Amino acid sequence: MRAMLCRTHGDVDVLEAGDLPEPQAGAGEVVISVRACGINFPDVQTLARRHGADEAIGYDDLRQQIAVLTNKRGVDVVFDPVGGELFEQALRSTAWQGRVLVIGFAAGDIPRIPMNLPLLKGLSIVGVFWGAFTEQEPALARANHLELLQLYVDGVLDVHIGARVEFARAAEALRLLASRQAMGKVVVTL
Repeated sequence: MRAMLCRTHGDVDVLEAGDLPEPQAGAGEVVISVRACGINFPDVQTLARRHGADEAIGYDDLRQQIAVLTNKRGVDVVFDPVGGELFEQALRSTAWQGRVLVIGFAAGDIPRIPMNLPLLKGLSIVGVFWGAFTEQEPALARANHLELLQLYVDGVLDVHIGARVEFARAAEALRLLASRQAMGKVVVTL
């Protein structure tokens, strides 16, 4: 099978397109065939607006921007795949009985939560770990996935593909993401 091989530590330039033996499933395992994959950096404001976002804001003075947009009420839901220094600003910007969805820690830092905030705001902090969800509730995960696919087929979801890159040039796709130049999905084709 075709694979991007990392033979030494370094930047994406050290990756090489190569071949590996076809994987064999062990007991209790399955092999999934991937024909293309998409990676998303959804912080491009103009693209978000073009695809239906009512508002799009940057990271500078996040709390103030949220306060202005919500007339100081705060947001009902925070979707945070990044963590890091902005997490607490987002947490403090929730409305009464808001929900904070902890998706991941792309910034590298796992935030510490001032536990008085959930008490004072009546807010819920929910861990959203897709891998564990699919293992613990496979039927619901499948139903959710099928519903999303149907929304796409029906034209309700509009996925913007900003770049298509041949597999042999996958390092180029990674550079687009690392430099934050990707707009929408970057699809690597085989």
